[in-house]
Amino acid sequence: MVDERVYSLREIADMLQVPESTLRTWRDQFAEFVPARGSGKTRKYGNLALEVFRRIAAYREKGYQTQEIADALNREFTMTVEIADTGERERERIANAASSMELVTKLTEAWSQVAVALESVADQNMRLAGLEQKVEQVINDTEVSDQERRQEIQELRRAVERHDRELVRMARERMNLRKSWWSRVFGGNQHKIAY
Repeated sequence: MVDERVYSLREIADMLQVPESTLRTWRDQFAEFVPARGSGKTRKYGNLALEVFRRIAAYREKGYQTQEIADALNREFTMTVEIADTGERERERIANAASSMELVTKLTEAWSQVAVALESVADQNMRLAGLEQKVEQVINDTEVSDQERRQEIQELRRAVERHDRELVRMARERMNLRKSWWSRVFGGNQHKIAY
């Protein structure tokens, strides 16, 4: 790998024929676009920073205001965020915190899916309760022969059983959605749940 050429602020000022103090002002105004190595007087800038300074100088010559330059740089360059070297433990803590936040977000999404599934099951239970009431009403209100009553009851029970099977099918589909989500979050080694 070839090392990138690095420059001091003084060298960039000479190349662009801009006062070093002006470059410092630009560096501070547009810090998120100016990647640097090191800190303080030992700070160095690579080719990308040199190009950013060139673009700023060109925009200033055209009369652009600070916000207009920031907008243009935002379209042309990736923003950089400088993170101080906090040591291996701190980097690990930050990575773990980010991972934990991702997990919390995914768990929140999963619980939302579970809540939707439970609402659906509750709705289905309400419908089932209504069907059961109709069965009782048919038994109590009709004055038909025992044979006809048995047939009606059997038909209603079959309807309830069909409805129950449909509920079980829907619950399995929801569980499969949830199970596949858990598999994505925790890997493919999940125990199967018997239904």
